[in-house]
Amino acid sequence: MPIEARQAEFALLQQKAYAALEDIIPSSKTSHFLMRLSIYPAFFKYVSWVIFESHNLFVRQVIWNRPGDFYRFFDPMEGLRKGWHTTPTLSVAEKKIDESVFYPLFNQAHQILVPKTERSMAIDGEAWYLHVPSSFENRILDWNAVGCKTESNWQPLTEWAKKLHEFFLAVFNLH
Repeated sequence: MPIEARQAEFALLQQKAYAALEDIIPSSKTSHFLMRLSIYPAFFKYVSWVIFESHNLFVRQVIWNRPGDFYRFFDPMEGLRKGWHTTPTLSVAEKKIDESVFYPLFNQAHQILVPKTERSMAIDGEAWYLHVPSSFENRILDWNAVGCKTESNWQPLTEWAKKLHEFFLAVFNLH
């Protein structure tokens, strides 16, 4: 009788999902990566938006149904119905975006100072990740929207990221 390896298999599934969420390779060879914003809520679907620049400006949205995959792996009846395969449940879409709306918002990033980094741990909430190579000392910034890193030195960044989030929601009609 084979030993179940659901924990290891779910870890592999997570690894594949994170790779898709963090993918900054454009689908076109003439495009280049401009920025990525990712939001990983503790109990909901994870989402990532990646902006690419070429002749046009477009955004790739990747949504991972993490709660559904978790439920499928760790609820025996759901696992029997849908299987314990290690392919994450992803939704990927790309849309052209209006440069005249995006660039004024995007250019505000250059005026925001890099907040002091303080390591903290959060049990729940929303983990936000921001990668803008032309800003923030080319660091991938991360913070927890609930409780952690809400100090005043993070406020300009978090407020700007919220505006960016609203912009992406509008692009994909997710309001």
